[in-house]
Amino acid sequence: MPDTTLAPPIDFSMTDLEERLRGPDGKTTRAALTARLEQLTGEFAAKLKSGLTPADYAKANAIAKALAAAREIVIAFPEVA
Repeated sequence: MPDTTLAPPIDFSMTDLEERLRGPDGKTTRAALTARLEQLTGEFAAKLKSGLTPADYAKANAIAKALAAAREIVIAFPEVA
């Protein structure tokens, strides 16, 4: 899990997702989004093992890496007390 101790507190949201993560249902939003990202990561992992063309493999691999990065960002997002 990423280290969030160095992240400065931010008192405003720039996106709707940040707003929802900071809102009263933030934990529910985080859990649902994390579950969806994990599901998609699994789907792309299966695609990578399915014998894609080199071009399709490169695209699917880039998407899988982006999904993993998105999951880490969501997990590292500071929880509102």
